[in-house]
Amino acid sequence: MAAGDVVQTADYQEISTAQTDSGSGVTKGQVVYWTGGNVATATASTDGPYGVCLNTSAISATDVRVMTRGTVYLTASGSITKGTYVSAAAAGAVAAYSKETISTTPTQADIQNVQNKILRVVGIALDTTTDGLTLRVKLGGLY
Repeated sequence: MAAGDVVQTADYQEISTAQTDSGSGVTKGQVVYWTGGNVATATASTDGPYGVCLNTSAISATDVRVMTRGTVYLTASGSITKGTYVSAAAAGAVAAYSKETISTTPTQADIQNVQNKILRVVGIALDTTTDGLTLRVKLGGLY
């Protein structure tokens, strides 16, 4: 299966009226996030809520199909283990979620970093895989 192929449709939800951000197009199978009411390709530093692009669309296209719930194939960035959370990664891929560590006397910045990290969860890995390969992900972050 290829990135962006839908696995399970029982709880499938699609928003079909999204528009791409003026700065970039999106590709089928990429994790996307909402920015100013439009969608753009997610990276490791963008916060959710997330969806998955179901069709390739050019800059400022108005026909972007975005899946927000269900199970879909995504591309792995690095090794990912079945049953673990995945987060947004470069180029719309997903990576193994890593917890933020906090000292025993946390600063405001430490607390903010934890909050930001939680907002980057895309879903749960349903397969174990390695870098560049696809895996099934049950969408549903902590947003």
